[in-house]
Amino acid sequence: MKATFKTPEEISHALDIYKNSIDAPDAARKLGCRTMTIWRLAKKHGIPSHGKSGPKNLIPFREDYFEAIDTSEKAYWLGFIAADGCVRKGKGGAWSFAMTLATKDKDHLIKLAEALGLTAASVRDHLTGKHPKCSLVLVRKSFAFHLIDKGIVQNKTYVGLDFPTYLAQDLMRDYLRGYLDGDGCWYHHRKNLVCSFISKRPEFLIAMRDYLITECGVEPVRVCETNDCYRMVWEGRAQCQALFNFFYHDAIVYLERKKIKAEDGLVLQPIDKRRRSSKSHSKLK
Repeated sequence: MKATFKTPEEISHALDIYKNSIDAPDAARKLGCRTMTIWRLAKKHGIPSHGKSGPKNLIPFREDYFEAIDTSEKAYWLGFIAADGCVRKGKGGAWSFAMTLATKDKDHLIKLAEALGLTAASVRDHLTGKHPKCSLVLVRKSFAFHLIDKGIVQNKTYVGLDFPTYLAQDLMRDYLRGYLDGDGCWYHHRKNLVCSFISKRPEFLIAMRDYLITECGVEPVRVCETNDCYRMVWEGRAQCQALFNFFYHDAIVYLERKKIKAEDGLVLQPIDKRRRSSKSHSKLK
């Protein structure tokens, strides 16, 4: 049974142990309680944290980075996080942000860390298993809440996203390029270049499609249900060239390997005799 401190004597004893310990985890071991209990008790009674761990010794970064989305870089990273990141509340009540990518995209995750004022060392490697990965995990309530305020909800995989209508029009392109780098791709199908997007919510893709039709002049396509998500694709040189120009013209940040794949595809893609749109045998929306 974990120790609790309710009476004045118990509280005084626990604080004395903490003051004479190396750090909060050391005091917690001596008292038979959780480290978080010590941190909260010390904070409540105005005792500054000390040692190598504790709230005051967390690595600082730009916790307010997403408080206001007012630059193209912020809009891009928000879109990228909307696709591949998550926020969650742990069992101990701590809010965190996490993003995990394949090791081949580690340099891109480091770019996000650097945008937040962190170093490359904050991105951890996970090299076990068949598919090596890397991750960035940040435990900060304020940072997580700024993301939640921008639509990055808990259990995003199941709940899905709302289209970011709150964004300024001149930043929407950057947000969608970020989303493309996370949950979109360029590939070839029957010698045609394809640009594809997926989402858990058809409404998100429908809003994106309508926006891209207006801004890029691409043809209407169907949002199709496939397995446990929804998908839409544009196929052919004319369609993909229009999307490529829209996403990458004067772009500052993007996932380089996807841009290169699109560029190579456009070089190899024969000029369309007519504009093509996608078809699917799946259930259509």
